[in-house]
Amino acid sequence: MAELDGVRITTVFTADAELDARAGCLALLGGDDVKYNAIAAGVMKRHQISTDDLYELTKSFGGKFSAGSGDVHYTREGYDRIAKQVAEEIRAVLPKRSLP
Repeated sequence: MAELDGVRITTVFTADAELDARAGCLALLGGDDVKYNAIAAGVMKRHQISTDDLYELTKSFGGKFSAGSGDVHYTREGYDRIAKQVAEEIRAVLPKRSLP
């Protein structure tokens, strides 16, 4: 994070999407994804960096937009919903510009 101190850019951190046993994510069983996101959220808060919480969004899908059984990827509609939230978050933090 020290590399970003003093840099004049807008940064948005994206919390990991939900990964669970339904999607065959054995490496993240036991809530590791939740733990990783919580640690990252603390770092982002300390450095006043906005967070786009894709975890909560994808958790709300309840598997409805999974590309297939045991797949960590999403259907077109799932990705469209993710993209919409990402775009909204970016728009919210970018400075407003006047058109010439």
